[in-house]
Amino acid sequence: MNVLTPILAHVPVWVWALLAVLIALGLMQTRDQSLSEQRLRLLPLVFLGLGAWSTVSAFGWRAPVLAAFFVSLVLAQRAVRATGWPGKARFDAARQRFHVPGSW
Repeated sequence: MNVLTPILAHVPVWVWALLAVLIALGLMQTRDQSLSEQRLRLLPLVFLGLGAWSTVSAFGWRAPVLAAFFVSLVLAQRAVRATGWPGKARFDAARQRFHVPGSW
């Protein structure tokens, strides 16, 4: 008997639906996109909030923890700027939209 069969049989249906949505969203990222500034900023802000929430949940509101969190944000931002990332993304001033090339 396959060990995975009982595990997969007891996974709730919503988990499979969530997996399908995440796969679809991931495949959409392989195409070039034209995005507004608000849409482009949404996901990083969500992840920033989740990171801050999980850090505070795990370690509390202690000053050294918060300082390390903010120092790591600054260092990450500098690393991104130093590498020239996001590469070929560009801003179209006439349309007020960002062109973001797709990638795997």
